[in-house]
Amino acid sequence: NAIAEYSWNGLKTKMTYDGLMGTDWYPVNAQPDPALGAGTIVVTNDKGIGARGPQSTIYKGPYTKNATGYNTYDDTGSVTLFTLPTSSSDLANDTKQVFTDNAWDQIGPIDSGADDTVPSVIPAQLGEKSPIKHIVVIVKENRTYDQVLGDLGEGNGDPADAQFGQAVTPNFHALAQRFGDLDNFYDEGTLSADGHNWIVQAEANDYLEKEFGAFYRSYPSQGGDALAYQRDGFLWNAAEKAGVSVQNFGEYIYNPYNLPSDTPNWSSWYAESQWLENGQNGPEPISNPCQYTRVQSDIPSLQAISAPCFPNFQLSIPDQYRVDQWLPYFQRDEQTGQMPQLTFMWLMTDHTGATGVNGGSSSVPDPVAQAADNDLAVGRVVDQISHSRFWKSTAIFVDEDDTQNGVDHVDGHRAPTLVISPYSKPGVDDGYYSQINMVKTVEQILGIKAMNQEDYSAEPMYSAFTDRPNDAPFNLLQNIIPLNLGAPGGPTTFTPSASEAAQIHRVVPKASVSSEGAVPAGMHRMYAKWQVWLRQQAHEGHFNGPDRVNAEQLNHWDWYSAHDWKVAYPGEAKIYAPNHVPGHELPAAFIGN
Repeated sequence: NAIAEYSWNGLKTKMTYDGLMGTDWYPVNAQPDPALGAGTIVVTNDKGIGARGPQSTIYKGPYTKNATGYNTYDDTGSVTLFTLPTSSSDLANDTKQVFTDNAWDQIGPIDSGADDTVPSVIPAQLGEKSPIKHIVVIVKENRTYDQVLGDLGEGNGDPADAQFGQAVTPNFHALAQRFGDLDNFYDEGTLSADGHNWIVQAEANDYLEKEFGAFYRSYPSQGGDALAYQRDGFLWNAAEKAGVSVQNFGEYIYNPYNLPSDTPNWSSWYAESQWLENGQNGPEPISNPCQYTRVQSDIPSLQAISAPCFPNFQLSIPDQYRVDQWLPYFQRDEQTGQMPQLTFMWLMTDHTGATGVNGGSSSVPDPVAQAADNDLAVGRVVDQISHSRFWKSTAIFVDEDDTQNGVDHVDGHRAPTLVISPYSKPGVDDGYYSQINMVKTVEQILGIKAMNQEDYSAEPMYSAFTDRPNDAPFNLLQNIIPLNLGAPGGPTTFTPSASEAAQIHRVVPKASVSSEGAVPAGMHRMYAKWQVWLRQQAHEGHFNGPDRVNAEQLNHWDWYSAHDWKVAYPGEAKIYAPNHVPGHELPAAFIGN
């Protein structure tokens, strides 16, 4: 958010840095414009004033409603004009303002001051003791605050945008009410490619930011491209340098997605999870499941600390199975009394994927069921840890990698983030925080040195904690939405019981299922074209990785399916075939989607 001025006195001398001038978010180009006067420059700012542009409408399938608000793609770019300072004192004043705005004038060892309300929990100096000895970072996928917690009934939420509200995410609601509603927390990233990097590197570097638009070289949401890595390494590297033990379950793991043709479908993986959870009676549904989930990372330090069979991004695998893979590790920790000081875990089925693909590994439940699966998985992890010997010394951070697939009435980057610990401060916390503050808090508690100037200058999340712990455990809430709703062989409709209905703020009736019998006669040929498209996406493994399907085509499929193939997509006059959808020719990760 600043441009630098340098002096240049020819090829034989080095340029000298003079100072800074403030701009809007992420300046990308600067040009002199003599027509506006001598010394005038025009600066274009890519992200401008943030995700506050024209609002978007998003629909997330059966049992949800249209939601309209700000999305991460709704950036408002800006143009700023400058007259270059004519004196060194003017430039010095501009530079001082940039330092003040960025809190760079406060960089250095954290002092226990007015903002530090919990010095006994978040140490004033690295290496000092904290009652929190273990931190778990759970990374989820793509939801905004309003999309999940808009109907919480406290904080700054908009119920109209709550697509995965109380009925779908009962555990997340209960956790927010018990451990604190952080209704002013933001994710820096626009989408997965930069979102994960902000968590594990405390930045998305210049190369990555300039990949935006089409991602022609790579889409490094899980590694896979060394140019996207900062030179000082990752959070786990910084932790290990500080003597902090680390274990990883799926986060930032890159797989080539060249899964064998006999890869089990979602129903098989769900059956495997039920077999593991219910006593392992009878034959195992999947023989040697690790052959489909074995970890492969191009980062040796990450490979070394990762659970070898924990699935990375594959929506054909429910999060229940991921928790089942984590649980034996944690039970072993319980027995030995040795839990890693820092744990990463990727639970991602709240990302949701296309439904209605007949057969194959990409047949998944309705989006509400996938979100419910993720909610139950998070609840299981918190329940297990909070009933363990480690609970009194643990903090669990739950955050989305980004908020790209939801809308919010405040800003498209506002995220449903939780800090779960006996030391969590309950109630609504309006303190402004972002992922950088979360990373800083992890570092400060565990004694980890900052990785770059982003986390070095950030402030910990003081107001999210209290020095008066509540050691009561969290008891899991069972899912209301069937986890196999809409999956092959699962129920196609859902009618809540009286007790379940009492917990639901609003459930939108489900449209007819997308079977050929529900498609009007005049749409059968059109429906068949979309089925060919879906099978092609499944065959090419596009549902096995984040943002690999063209978003416009996927959004149109969801809309047509939910409206019985009778209603054109909003703003369009007719129902289109896949290869006629506006934007179908653009790369899947094109930012305009």
